[in-house]
Amino acid sequence: MRKRWCKRHGAMHIPCSCSMGRIYRMVEPILLLLLKQKSAHGYELIHLANKHSLTDSVIDPAVVYRTLREMEKEGYVSSKWEIAGGGPAKRLYTITEEGNKLLSDWMLLLENQKKSMEKLIEEYREENK
Repeated sequence: MRKRWCKRHGAMHIPCSCSMGRIYRMVEPILLLLLKQKSAHGYELIHLANKHSLTDSVIDPAVVYRTLREMEKEGYVSSKWEIAGGGPAKRLYTITEEGNKLLSDWMLLLENQKKSMEKLIEEYREENK
């Protein structure tokens, strides 16, 4: 596979997703899926979201918190302050019923995108045999 210079990594790399631009919108379905699995604090969501990242880039914590605030404002997640444990208060996020519906919509959209990408890749392979 051909290598090229990556501004972010500062060296020659096999093409990485850095050149694809930022796809922050994809943080939303990742967070919704994680919250469907269990309620969580922002810090935990940041850690888990990076395990599901669709690019080579680390998901910016500010993007996670901004997305959570936007989804809460739109009624897809709810949060409450948790004061237990003697440490600082932490916000605990939970998916709502509307959030579950949105997650289902995201999964349908992603399934369609997956099919389109597979078709594109197959066409490319056919042209380059």
